[in-house]
Amino acid sequence: FEIGDLIELNDKTIGFVNQIGGRYILIKTFDGKVMMIPNEEFINYKIINWTHKNSHLRLEIEIEISPQENIEKIKQIILDVAYKSVHCLNKPVPFCVLKDISDGKITFALLFWADNIKLGFLIPKSEIKLEIWIALQKNNIQMPVPIRQIIKNYK
Repeated sequence: FEIGDLIELNDKTIGFVNQIGGRYILIKTFDGKVMMIPNEEFINYKIINWTHKNSHLRLEIEIEISPQENIEKIKQIILDVAYKSVHCLNKPVPFCVLKDISDGKITFALLFWADNIKLGFLIPKSEIKLEIWIALQKNNIQMPVPIRQIIKNYK
């Protein structure tokens, strides 16, 4: 590990390496906590280094659509948003897959690479979700209505 690396501990804690000592490593989490992690944890448990020699990260966003919608049109809208977004790298290319058809909905997954994981996981995903939502609204695409809502309205 190096100072500045973004790591994920075995307990899913994520933070930046701030200091490396003989017995511990200090990490600072996204919410500002500074944690002293004994070196034995780095030996005994799997640790993920998200930024080792690279700050790019592949992210996935799921988008649920009503089954009445045109699948090819939805896929193209999602990909258009990805290619235009500042949060998405164009190489490797983003891609959109049909992930599931069930419970009155169609689920797509957009897989894309973000260029700076040090900004965090939430910002790129949130921004692209918002951009997709706006594009779907502009194209009058319907989101699925939960089955429980249909039952409630029927009574």
